[in-house]
Amino acid sequence: MDLINPFSMKRSKVFEQILNGLVLLGSLAIIIVASIELLDGNNALSEAFILKFHLWVCGLFLADFFVRWYTDGWTGRFFNHNLFFLLVSIPYLNIVYGLSTTISHSTWLILRLIPLARGIYGVSLIVSWMTRSRIAYRMMCLFQVCHTHFSYHYKKPQYQFQYDKNRGE
Repeated sequence: MDLINPFSMKRSKVFEQILNGLVLLGSLAIIIVASIELLDGNNALSEAFILKFHLWVCGLFLADFFVRWYTDGWTGRFFNHNLFFLLVSIPYLNIVYGLSTTISHSTWLILRLIPLARGIYGVSLIVSWMTRSRIAYRMMCLFQVCHTHFSYHYKKPQYQFQYDKNRGE
């Protein structure tokens, strides 16, 4: 069996497409983990898990960045157009923990916002991926309509129950 060296495929898009799919999955995972962390509170996921998770996702993002830059010919144009993606892909929290440095509270808050920027960037990747084809766009619209419909009808009895309970009925 012949193994294909992905770095020998200078202009091939196969390896890039695989990495793009992994980046989309990583972006979706970031959104899920951020949602769990924000909605369930601080005790839902351990700090160690979150740091390891972000390290793996950042490694995937950085691999995607450098492979796409390599296949583009190491051009400055590619670097300038994707600088935000590179800056968001650096695992700053892991670097601070690894260096065991003390930083100010405001700096810590800014560093805690970077995973949210990663999540926002992930949402933009997913939305751009979903709107590329007409079928995916229609499926996304159908999903949003169904989600809105079922969310409303699921929450309405809960709201009514809480409303009646708080009024004393």
